[in-house]
Amino acid sequence: MLSILVSAVAATHQMTAWESFAAIITKPDNMPVAGALAAVLIASWVALRQGVRNDRLIKEGRRDEILTRMREP
Repeated sequence: MLSILVSAVAATHQMTAWESFAAIITKPDNMPVAGALAAVLIASWVALRQGVRNDRLIKEGRRDEILTRMREP
């Protein structure tokens, strides 16, 4: 009887897409994939942030400062 109840409860719970993604990506053999995903997200954030800064400089009419600011540490 208990096994039927457990089976019924398990059958009604379906994994969401995020739960499935998390279950797959956290397996040890997929850690390089997780690292690559993190690297892509970080690089995308940095690029978008720099693009917004450059767009702001262009809008303010200071296009010649873009290269100077990109060389700053």
